[in-house]
Amino acid sequence: MEKMYLTLRKLLVVFFGPDFEMFGETVDEIMHNYRKIENEVALSNLRNQISDILSLPDAQLDKVMSGLAENQFSPDPWGFTWRSFLEKVQSTL
Repeated sequence: MEKMYLTLRKLLVVFFGPDFEMFGETVDEIMHNYRKIENEVALSNLRNQISDILSLPDAQLDKVMSGLAENQFSPDPWGFTWRSFLEKVQSTL
């Protein structure tokens, strides 16, 4: 499963991981910097991967996302569920 979502995994672990402050304090700030750093291929891959995961039922989506995040990120402290976090990220792309 992880191989299917490499770009999304990188976003979670690197940009929203323990050192997220390097990229910003909010989802909007972090995604602004993500768009500046990553190329169009990565942005397209991320859009596709998020769309794919959002098609899953909530329980399955939560399980997949928790696995991808590798305990480096959780949406709860940010005031999001996994689904609402992905929708927010998607809206910034």
